[in-house]
Amino acid sequence: MKKIILLFISTLLIFTLVACSSKETPKEVVEKGISAIKNLDLIQIQKYFNADEISDENDVFGQDFDVENAEIFALMTKNLTYEIINVNTNDKVATVETKITNINMAVIMKDFITQALILAFEQIGETEVDEEEMQKQMEDLLIELLSKEDNEMITTEVDIELNEVDGEWKIDLNDELINALFGGLTSVVDEIQD
Repeated sequence: MKKIILLFISTLLIFTLVACSSKETPKEVVEKGISAIKNLDLIQIQKYFNADEISDENDVFGQDFDVENAEIFALMTKNLTYEIINVNTNDKVATVETKITNINMAVIMKDFITQALILAFEQIGETEVDEEEMQKQMEDLLIELLSKEDNEMITTEVDIELNEVDGEWKIDLNDELINALFGGLTSVVDEIQD
């Protein structure tokens, strides 16, 4: 009887260790990574995205991430949804074909620029422009536009690349993925800069 109990405990311990050591699949990592972006969970973002790939130019949240920015990012991601179409895994590389839907930032930015110009023109002729007040008005305008319930949505198909790093799958954060997650925002910014 003692041997049977020891065998049972040993088997239970083995199954417990195997269950604890099982790593997340590429599909699970993508699901949790996108949820981390949607919820602005910076700790989970670091866990699921390849930190080596997050450079200054790809820094989603920027160095000046604060309460005001958090509100804007929360509005930008509150309607973020996704659908995983297919998962391909080959050794230490995986590709997760995904449809990502979010607010169409091209439409938002068009409205924002138009209304921001109107605000700026209203300041012409004033002897002293309060830079902080103007910045606050611009932030309030963007928040107002992002808060509308009937904002146009855009769906983008993207191949999310993952690499196995130290035994765990990590999402490669590239321009295409950032653009899809934030409703085409990087495309709009690139157009404005050109």
